[in-house]
Amino acid sequence: DLIDPVDSVDVDFEWFELDRKHLKKTASDGTEIGIDVDEPLHDGDILAEVDETSYVVNLLPSELITVDISDIKEMGRVCFELGNRHLPISIDETSVTVPYDEATFSYLVQKGFHTKRITDILTDHLVVHAHHH
Repeated sequence: DLIDPVDSVDVDFEWFELDRKHLKKTASDGTEIGIDVDEPLHDGDILAEVDETSYVVNLLPSELITVDISDIKEMGRVCFELGNRHLPISIDETSVTVPYDEATFSYLVQKGFHTKRITDILTDHLVVHAHHH
């Protein structure tokens, strides 16, 4: 017996909503979904399966700043400069990416970093929680 394929319905999320434990969303088919989770969500996670339909996290692109990194010293400098801003940050071997804001972008350019404004999906980011200094 062949199993009918499951329909996949997107539930759109902004990057900053992935860490929320409780929220309400509307799926692309108009279905209202209440979400109550213990761990952060990720792009592609299945939120619910109803009959033959899966409701899936669809992470939307957003405006980001990416800094190209040439060596470990530059990586340290960039991360040091961004550290006190308490921004979510995505780090890989050749770049650092944070959500876009004009002040941060201008600051990084002023500091001499190879900085670009892009539209992409912010994935695998670390979150720095604010604290008193």
